[in-house]
Amino acid sequence: MTKLKELSLWVYPNKNIDEFLELYNLEDMRFVQSKITTINGINQFKKLTSVFLIANKDLIFDLNVQANENVRELYIDSCKKIDINLIPKLFPNIEKLTLMKNGEIKELKPLLENLNRLEDLNLMGTKILENDNRYWKDYNNIKR
Repeated sequence: MTKLKELSLWVYPNKNIDEFLELYNLEDMRFVQSKITTINGINQFKKLTSVFLIANKDLIFDLNVQANENVRELYIDSCKKIDINLIPKLFPNIEKLTLMKNGEIKELKPLLENLNRLEDLNLMGTKILENDNRYWKDYNNIKR
């Protein structure tokens, strides 16, 4: 199984990803409606480029988690406990970020200022609390 490139788990019963840390060749990781609460150890996946987290109601991003600089696409849907302000710390080289139905975001600026490679941003169903966020147009790296 060490050659496995994609891991897609629905209703995964464990709270962490420890049992997968030896899957060094993973390029795509997906957890859907699982009991996962942390992604601690994600930095060990050196080939990982895509992470999809969908409807994991207890998942949080922890300051103790080390960054994975290889991830280029991050998709988070209905994971309302995740502090999106930690995304740049954990995944600094994101090019495509999708945040769907993740509650509220105070402002976009912390994401935009700290994700220098971000080209594609989708915030469907996520409420942005600031009144005017048209400044996103000043970030030339964002294409979409």
